[in-house]
Amino acid sequence: MSNGHAVVIGGSISGLTAACALSESFERVTVVERDRLPDGPGHRKGVPQARQLHVVLPLGVRVLDSLFPGFERELREAGCPVFDEVRDTPWFGAQGWRARSASDVYLFGFSRPLFEHLLRERVRATGNVQIVEGMVDGLRAAEGGERVSGVEFSGSTAAGIEADLVVDASGRGSKAPRWLEQLGYERPAEQHVRAHFGYASRLVKVPEGAMPDGLDGLITMPFPGHSKGGLILPADNGRHTLCCIGAAKDYPPGDEEGFYEYLRQAPSPLLAEIAKQCEPDTEIATYHHPGNQLRLWSRLARRPRRFIPIGDAVASFNPIYGQGMTVAALEALKLRDRIASLDGNLDPLADEFQADLTAAVEFPYGMATQADSAYPETEYVDAEPAPAEALQFFATVEQVATEDPEVARDILRATGWFDAELLASPTLVAKAQAWAASGKTVRNNDPAQVPPVTPAPQQEVLS
Repeated sequence: MSNGHAVVIGGSISGLTAACALSESFERVTVVERDRLPDGPGHRKGVPQARQLHVVLPLGVRVLDSLFPGFERELREAGCPVFDEVRDTPWFGAQGWRARSASDVYLFGFSRPLFEHLLRERVRATGNVQIVEGMVDGLRAAEGGERVSGVEFSGSTAAGIEADLVVDASGRGSKAPRWLEQLGYERPAEQHVRAHFGYASRLVKVPEGAMPDGLDGLITMPFPGHSKGGLILPADNGRHTLCCIGAAKDYPPGDEEGFYEYLRQAPSPLLAEIAKQCEPDTEIATYHHPGNQLRLWSRLARRPRRFIPIGDAVASFNPIYGQGMTVAALEALKLRDRIASLDGNLDPLADEFQADLTAAVEFPYGMATQADSAYPETEYVDAEPAPAEALQFFATVEQVATEDPEVARDILRATGWFDAELLASPTLVAKAQAWAASGKTVRNNDPAQVPPVTPAPQQEVLS
């Protein structure tokens, strides 16, 4: 370990995974977190979305297990169940029910506080990582502003912290663009695609017999023309997350009567039927999110050395697609590998890591903004809607998925593993073209009847 001291701004998922990645190549890593962190799996002010549903995609679980060996086992031991997203949690959208079949698209059920606590304990157990409470007020610079040399710090220990590398994992509201201006650099341009989703969630206990046989949950998505949706999915320790989801500013309410009335207006009546039998375990919490935000750090003509933005400070996603945690973990893994490839020379890192950030963000951000482009109410700031032909193609793919379990599985395999090639495979394209040419209509469109599990051809497990 010859790289000295690294500072990470922010102790959320992105900051924790970055700290783990840096601990392998730095003598010391300091994580600066503005919140007072709970000793156990508790809520904190800096994560207003913590009471909502959270998902780590299959790719994210694999990456986290690489960064934190044995982490998947720890999730299981902490009471987090595993379920098959294709088979066990039927999905109803604009085209009807997706076909169900056994798959390798496995998700963990958990609550955000428990998940973050497990990561935080793993980081704390790393001998060369320290988490300190305080607020970063700016960047320190050396060599006439050409190199970041630490952070200005408001806390109990010092007025500033010197560092050989600073990683900004402070989230969507990062102050880094302003800090760079203060050092004489341009701010990165930003793109926004705002579909204005809102969420209202609570943890519940599902009594025996309340869920239809063979199901672990149910997903009834909002879609253009039907802005109210909801879902129920496994959480941890015998609980489920019951969630209302509203698009285009159709925000779900936080009162008891309004919450359950909103569920009754979801696309499938099955969700409300399940919900009325559940025993509440927490109060209802609401959360509004404007939409996708991308800071174009890669397009800056010049940037200071030894400074890296990461996580939501680069790309923030509409939470409905469950991509954020996986992207954060993937970026941390790429940061670890990029630093290792530089053999102790950190000066090229800020430039060379931009390609890694682009690779980590491009597919999930494109999928999120394309899906949100389907809503006519979506707002764009320095961004364009997805092409109409792309929206039509994926609408057709969803139609095929109502009767073809292999296509239904491929959709979730592609989004779960960030596999762009799978969505453009000759087989899938041919099926979509044949469907469009046939003039078929969707068959699995009875919202009150979940389709049975059907066999699908065996596929090689992604690795």
